[in-house]
Amino acid sequence: MAFALGLFMAMVQPGSLFTDGSIFSAVALKDLHGGQLYLNAWENKPPGIYYLIEGFLLLIPNPVYAVYALAVSVFLSLAACQFYIIYRQTESFGLSLIIAFIASYFTVYKNNIAEGLMTEIYGTVCIIIGLAAYSHYAQHKQFKLLLLGAISIGASFWFKEPFALLYACVLLLFMTKTMQHKQRLQLFLVSLIPTVLCLIMLWIDKDAHGNSALQGYIDAVKYNFNYLQAEQAIAYKTKLNSLYEHFIRYGIGMLFLMLYMSIKLVRQKGALIDVILMWGIVVSAGFIFWSSPYDFGHYYFPLFALFYIGFALLYGQFNRLYKGSLTLTVGLLGLFQMYAIDKTPLKLNYELQAYQEDNIVKTLKKQPHKTLFVDYVNKGDYYLKSGLNYTTFLPLALQVHFNESPQGLKNRERIWKELSQHKPDFLITTYTTSYFSWFLPDPDFYKSNYTKVDSVIKVDENPVYLWQLK
Repeated sequence: MAFALGLFMAMVQPGSLFTDGSIFSAVALKDLHGGQLYLNAWENKPPGIYYLIEGFLLLIPNPVYAVYALAVSVFLSLAACQFYIIYRQTESFGLSLIIAFIASYFTVYKNNIAEGLMTEIYGTVCIIIGLAAYSHYAQHKQFKLLLLGAISIGASFWFKEPFALLYACVLLLFMTKTMQHKQRLQLFLVSLIPTVLCLIMLWIDKDAHGNSALQGYIDAVKYNFNYLQAEQAIAYKTKLNSLYEHFIRYGIGMLFLMLYMSIKLVRQKGALIDVILMWGIVVSAGFIFWSSPYDFGHYYFPLFALFYIGFALLYGQFNRLYKGSLTLTVGLLGLFQMYAIDKTPLKLNYELQAYQEDNIVKTLKKQPHKTLFVDYVNKGDYYLKSGLNYTTFLPLALQVHFNESPQGLKNRERIWKELSQHKPDFLITTYTTSYFSWFLPDPDFYKSNYTKVDSVIKVDENPVYLWQLK
């Protein structure tokens, strides 16, 4: 846990917010202050991430520290559960330390975590918590804890839909550990509790016209199948090269060892289903990046985090049959991988740096009842830091939602209508207006209606300008 925390704090400090985390935080903030998810507070992700951020915003008054506390707590939970699973499966404190060290390194991997608010992170946490409950059940046979694990895995696909495959694999793994049909039914039913809660919350969330957020979410799911253009997709070869460069070349020894253990295990009576499901967990985690149209690091997060869990589960099965026969091999492979990792820059930090507001944030916070629109994709964090809401359906006009597709053109029309009819009180841009791929019908709209009142200029960064409505 200490190692994972040091890695995380070396990369992320309070106030560090990137594009996706800024959007999720802005949507959650608007939903808390009178907006409705998927209606006037729109994003195409499932509602789990927004509800979780909202919970921390309610618990911690300062929004910047609220989302940071959420990110820190999730990585501490991940590290604790990873170590517990690995320790229970290896039954060796020394071996578990080696594997957990490597697992933590690739879990808190610099290219994959951004500010710690990516939906893939939270879906993975749900799965790993469930597998920690499974590991405890295997030792102590406490069925109630397995039920809690089922609830956790049932929440995973409410952060990102492709986690449904992981959910199915882990749930089936749970069911193989009991021969009672009643208990299997209980596991399935309690795993649906997060689904029931999310559907109820979406159904009761309605706007002034009676439109339900549930219908908005259904429309968002349909939207996800239509908004991408084929030419935007990254080639599979590019993804494989990236995976090899950042992961496989370090862990190829353990991958081959997993194959060896699997071949030996499937020859044992009753082990085939467990081996298939354990590999299913690893393959399903890989499916999340494989099925995505892009090559962003956070798509790889589930595979990086769950690969060593899959290894530990297989090793646990193998070690119970062939006691201690591979302990030395695994230890040497782990030490070699630690040596390979040590060749890369590795920084740890345990000092919390206080968040400092810039002059634009200070100006905006003096106007708590005003509205804001950020026309600069890298600075969506100004919503959370200022506490101001936006008048458009999306907080940031991401290029992917405003391309030349039929849906992208509709989104351009909608955001222009909202900007022109409900002009925000403040506007943030960089050195150019209409920064994104869409263009305003009135190219002088900003200059005609707004006046520059402040700016933030930093070395090696684009300037940020604050405009105020005339």
